[in-house]
Amino acid sequence: MAVDTTIALITLAEAKSFLKITTTSEDSIVGDLINECSVWINTYCGRKLIYPAVPYTEYYDGNGTSQLFLKNWPIITVTSLYMDYLRAWTADTAIDLTADVQTDLESGILTLWNNQSLYGQGVGNVRVIYTAGYTHNSNVPYDLKLACKKLAAWKYFQDYSQRRYGVASESTGERQVNYSDEPLLPDVKQILNRYRRLGAQ
Repeated sequence: MAVDTTIALITLAEAKSFLKITTTSEDSIVGDLINECSVWINTYCGRKLIYPAVPYTEYYDGNGTSQLFLKNWPIITVTSLYMDYLRAWTADTAIDLTADVQTDLESGILTLWNNQSLYGQGVGNVRVIYTAGYTHNSNVPYDLKLACKKLAAWKYFQDYSQRRYGVASESTGERQVNYSDEPLLPDVKQILNRYRRLGAQ
């Protein structure tokens, strides 16, 4: 399968270079692994890491503080921010993004200041429209790319190339080799935990 650039964290060329594959005969399986591992990483992190073509429209409960933590980051643009207890989202409930909001692009935090100080407590009374995520193969952090490469390589050798799916260990004469049956390699997990959304399952 072709690499799906709407979700993939690495390119086919990057994965093949990491796997030291120089032919095109396994492009389909490597493409599948890239897509599958990218989706798995998104699920583990609890957010979409590659920015979508359509902006996010999200609703939040006002928490009585000055900060709003968006579900996806890094922020690319914020189109609008409203605080409206009636949820009519009329012009008079729009928050001035220039004068009253400090935007932390990397962390995905919208902090109120000046004329707006708090997100008033309520249920679904805050609406934000924004775009966020990494541009495919452009600004995906190197450590995140590495995590995807390592996960794809692990799946390739464990499940495909050497057919060790479900095998915990094997012996050849006096030599015994044990394989990790953990769902996630420790070094990959360590990287991904830095990108995981708080509360992700």
